[in-house]
Amino acid sequence: REAVREFAENEVAPHAERIHRGDELVPEDFITKMAELNFFGLSVPEEYGGSEMGNLAMILTTEELSRASLAGAGSLITRPEILTKALEGGGTEDQKREWLPKIAAGEVMVGISVTEPDIGSDVAGVKCRAVQRDDGDWVINGPKAWCTFAGRANVLAVLCRTDPDLSKGAKGLSLFIVPKDAFEGHSFEMKQDGGGRLVGKADATPGYRGMHSFTLNFENFSVPADNLVGGEGGLGRGFYLQMAGFAAGRLQTGGRACGLAPFGPAATMVSKDGPVAPSRRISGARGGAEVGRSGAGDSAAGAGSAVSPGPAGGVEPDRCRTTSSFSSLPPGPVAST
Repeated sequence: REAVREFAENEVAPHAERIHRGDELVPEDFITKMAELNFFGLSVPEEYGGSEMGNLAMILTTEELSRASLAGAGSLITRPEILTKALEGGGTEDQKREWLPKIAAGEVMVGISVTEPDIGSDVAGVKCRAVQRDDGDWVINGPKAWCTFAGRANVLAVLCRTDPDLSKGAKGLSLFIVPKDAFEGHSFEMKQDGGGRLVGKADATPGYRGMHSFTLNFENFSVPADNLVGGEGGLGRGFYLQMAGFAAGRLQTGGRACGLAPFGPAATMVSKDGPVAPSRRISGARGGAEVGRSGAGDSAAGAGSAVSPGPAGGVEPDRCRTTSSFSSLPPGPVAST
């Protein structure tokens, strides 16, 4: 915890307000330094280049990074973690050796593409189609929504319907690793030589800036046959692999919430005699905002000691954006999440 806190306060916090105010992209310097500290490989087995420190280290790291900046760093390791868990749970050995070392090293940034414009918590209802061509490769068509970091990401983990029979529900879904070019800014268009096209546009958000959440549209976008997670054995298993990844993402959501908790309304309570005196000043974080820590981190850490995937279904962890709770705060660094 102390090592991550030192990094967060020295490297992330000084830039947090600028990233939020300017709706900027996460600086590449953050990614490089976090990769050097192996933040992206916390759950990757050592044989694939990770540190394999497990859920507790993952949650504590997420909490301390979020304490400095939720959008700038606190959520940066979540999407790699989700794909890592999916690969560990059902990827082929070749896929693990291809992707896990790159994820652990920070060479590959990941976006998770599950939600659709008319499909939220009902993940089993995903309609975006993937159809296999005669040469074995797949072609994806359809929209996706709220895909965080989709612009900068080098790959997207895309949940698609591979069985056109909608009555199959979750059993008709498969998970693909979709390579793409990395883009800066709030919109992008990627064209493939064969005519495939991927278009993305970032949606404006009052908070949670830095990584940008995109609405996407796939048009005859080609994906190699080798990128179907689990290979032929992964057909129809995408929903279950995705849920296994989301289980880790939900743990990180708890860590992020605990990291942000000191900056919530309780930290700025007002009595009849005026503002309640804060118990601590965090230098450089939130522009030097005075806050009090309530020990909430212990709750997040405890959650990592025993975890199960939980019930099937749910939404991508970052869909809860913690904006309304700040509505009563004055404008300024404290409200910058």
